Amino acid sequence: MGAKTIHNATLATKKFGLLLTKCGFETKEIDFKVENVVATFDCKFPIRLEGLAHEHQKYSSYEPELFPGLIYRMIRPKLVLLVFVSGKVCITGARSHRDIVTAVTKLYPVLVQFKKSTIAPPPPEPVALLTSGNEGVVGALPPPESGGGEGDRVGQAFEL
Repeated sequence: MGAKTIHNATLATKKFGLLLTKCGFETKEIDFKVENVVATFDCKFPIRLEGLAHEHQKYSSYEPELFPGLIYRMIRPKLVLLVFVSGKVCITGARSHRDIVTAVTKLYPVLVQFKKSTIAPPPPEPVALLTSGNEGVVGALPPPESGGGEGDRVGQAFEL
């Protein structure tokens, strides 16, 4: 059962029980416990995943060809964090809110160490490389050195 709070999980369980009862199944109230808490947070800065994977290779694995995030397996508390280059982190496997707070408190200073110092500038504007006296025609080729036959298209202007 997925819910944001234990109270919401309890309500959903009761509603599900009512639906089963209306369908003719016998139900009884059961106690349940939280097995997995999932959380996400944003560091608000990009992270150098290659450096983090190299320095923390005992705890992490990073295969960008297979998955875009770094998988960081924390020992105490025992949980898994998915760290993305954008600075977003997904925490899974926690048993309580306290585990989440402990994990973030331990991991955040490490992420700050691997903060990207600058963001790459945008690529330059494309430039027409094949212009030769034909202004306004993108990709114009220079005229041929020798007169070719009718099938020779070298030197003719074309638009992209």
